[in-house]
Formats: sequence, C-alpha cells, structure tokens
Amino acid sequence: MMHRPALPCLFIALAALLALPAQATPIVNQAETYAPGWDYQGPNGPVHWGTLSPSYWACGQGTRQSPIDVTALTPADLPELTLHYPGGPLSVMHTGHLLKLRGGPRDVLDSGWSAYNLRHIDIRVPAEHRLDGREFAAELQLVHQRADGHVAILSVLMEEGRANRAIDRVLAALPSGPGLERTLPDQAFSAHELLPADFSYARYTGSLTAPPCTERVDWVVLRTPVTLSAEQAKLLREAVGGRGNARPLQPRNGREIPARY
Repeated sequence: MMHRPALPCLFIALAALLALPAQATPIVNQAETYAPGWDYQGPNGPVHWGTLSPSYWACGQGTRQSPIDVTALTPADLPELTLHYPGGPLSVMHTGHLLKLRGGPRDVLDSGWSAYNLRHIDIRVPAEHRLDGREFAAELQLVHQRADGHVAILSVLMEEGRANRAIDRVLAALPSGPGLERTLPDQAFSAHELLPADFSYARYTGSLTAPPCTERVDWVVLRTPVTLSAEQAKLLREAVGGRGNARPLQPRNGREIPARY
C-alpha cells in the first residue's frame, strides 16, 4: 500500500478559500465554445453528443471513452506519484456545467512517465467513475496538461460520510451563477485536505468526459475515497442546476487497468 510522503515535498498548497471572495467577473469556458451546445439531459444529452457536431465524433464513435467502472484491476509495478503544488492565486469558476477550481502555474504532477502542470480541478456530482461497482456521491478531477497538450487527470472519489472542511470552503466561495468566476482571497489553503492519506491508484487510458470527448487522456484514479456530507453533496449539485453533471459509464472495450497497491 502506498503512503503519502511528507507534505512539504508532496502536496498541494493552493492559495485561498476562506473569507468572502472578491468581485465576480464574467468568464468564457473554452469547453463550451464548441457549437452546438450540449447538456446532461434531453435532446442534447450524453446519448446524443456524438451527433451534435463533427467536433464531437469521439463521444459517439470513440473506443477508449471515460468514465468507466474501475474494476478487475491488474497488480503492477507502477511508479509512485509525485505531486509538487506550491500554490498561487486560485479562483472558482461556474461554467454552467460544472465548478472549476483553478490551480497555480507551477503546480506539477509527475506520473513517473511525464510531468504535467495542474490546470484546474473539476467537481462532478455524482461521481462519474465507479470503483468495483460502487457508486460515489461526487468526484474531484484534477486536470493536468503537458507542454505538448497531453492531458492526465487525477481522480478523487468522494463518498457520503463526515463533512469535508475543504468543501465547506469551496461552497462559501461559489460564484453567484453560471458564466462567472470568483477570485478567492490571498490566504493559504492546502488542497491535500481534499485527498486521501493512501495514494494507491489505478491507471487507464481514456477520454475527456464532456464534449469533444477527446481520447488519449491518462486517468489516475485513487483507490481510497474521501468523504463529504449528504448536505454538501446536495449543495454542490444545486450549484450546477440540481440535475448533476456526470456522464454515464462507457464501455471498457477490453482495456486493462494496472494498479499500484
């Protein structure tokens, strides 16, 4: 089983999240600049994404799509994850489809194969991935990108239980509505509070979970969940319209899932 190294050399120091945020400002969500629009329900919902635009072809025809049920794992000699997140100014964005926490420019994940910069943390309610068939109340997706554009996403599953103090801070700093971004105060916040103590993980090659559903994304799914309360999950869901923002499970299509224990 993998244990977290000492915090000074490993985990997240992201700026801010306590006091009342600064003035909200409009934002443009790049994932929504593709036309036509998409949604999680109705005629523009996940079943129809692949037909809405040529840009979304992978949503309907891709063979390595995400999310999946992370099960039938193969024990493997995978490298230890190294994360160096010195932090910096952080903001909360409401894209209309999800909430994003934006990371600092020097935040880095080293997967053992390559180094990636943290771009943002997406919050999905309910969780998109399952673990051995288990469903979870929410999922944090730490989206990283390499200089050449390749994406790696670190997934943290959240189950209902004790309230999560870090999520309380996020809820207190939400923008007032879709299309807004709120910059958080310059106050230290350690995002390791969002992560479990055990960093054993499973790894697979998949896709973005929203249009254009681009494939060749490296997913790293932590096998130990963290908790949030039922009320916190409810408030996060309400913040994105009350309907949730999780794409349904996709076919595994024979993909092996190596795991570090």
